[in-house]
Amino acid sequence: MGAELQGMADDLVFYFERGGFVMWPLCAGAVVLWYGLGQRFFILRRGLVKLAARSCEPIVAARPPVIRSHLYEQITPFRHELRRYAVLVDVITAAAPLAGLLGTVAGMIETFDAMGEMALFTQSGGIAGGISQALFTTQMGLAVAIPGLLIG
Repeated sequence: MGAELQGMADDLVFYFERGGFVMWPLCAGAVVLWYGLGQRFFILRRGLVKLAARSCEPIVAARPPVIRSHLYEQITPFRHELRRYAVLVDVITAAAPLAGLLGTVAGMIETFDAMGEMALFTQSGGIAGGISQALFTTQMGLAVAIPGLLIG
């Protein structure tokens, strides 16, 4: 078990080293995004539990417009709380692919620098290192944004 955790930690460090300077903000964005999504989930769950705990007999006996107004009245206190994290989720979801694109551009610049200097096999990885950085950051940017887009 300890060796597996060490291996996972080594893989994570390798991943962040290969991705360059954009990986840390993307990771921080992912943590904040999942915090916001989790908070919204628990607020919604708490509201639904409270709504279910109340008597639903007036709702069942009423006509559709009355049902709609009664549900709106019951859910209104939770709407403000849910909206509090909506902007956070939307901003991170929109910014993550752009940060990934920034990493892609940085990786391609490194690639073209290596080509210009004819340093195909350098310490920093040369062409392969730049392309690797570009792909890692693009992948991370999409990995952060897609769940926020689907869930948020």
